Amino acid sequence: MSKSRLTELLPLNLPLPPELEMWRKALLRTLPSPVTGELTLFAGEPLKVIVAFDQEGAEVLLPMQESAMSSVSRHKPVPQGKILLATGTVEQLQRLVGETIALRIKSFRECACCGRRVPQELLGSLNGAPACRNCLQGRRFLF
Repeated sequence: MSKSRLTELLPLNLPLPPELEMWRKALLRTLPSPVTGELTLFAGEPLKVIVAFDQEGAEVLLPMQESAMSSVSRHKPVPQGKILLATGTVEQLQRLVGETIALRIKSFRECACCGRRVPQELLGSLNGAPACRNCLQGRRFLF
């Protein structure tokens, strides 16, 4: 059976080198739960950090979304750095992940109704003040 051009373009899902697999397992123990994914880890609820592993190392991404006021929420992760297996350490990766989580949490805003700090994309507006989805749920709006 011959390969198609499409399958030649798709990346192979190769297992990680043993040292990178150790990095991934060490990171899984420290990431905020829940964590989903295998080679790309999505950590936290709401999403706080994305870590994408490949054969060369791990890239850390800051999750960003468009405003909740948009009818379609689009994720736009912002690269924060890549730690290469050849030159980096698991400690450097954990430090970068920690800095990225701190940056993400710093971007959260306070709901004027309940006082919880939530990501910007989960905020709407109630009487001109920021309000989280929980506080907006079940309210009627006049347009």
